[in-house]
Amino acid sequence: MDFGSVWSRSSVRFIFSTCEEIKERQANFLEKRAVNFLEVGVERP
Repeated sequence: MDFGSVWSRSSVRFIFSTCEEIKERQANFLEKRAVNFLEVGVERP
């Protein structure tokens, strides 16, 4: 069994899932900010 390839495969998957999670969090954060901005913009004529 080649531990190197197993390790690199699992680490790549881990890094990829972490990147996806960060992107998702950033998207949610930006979405909330955009919604807040729009709500404030609507309230203030």
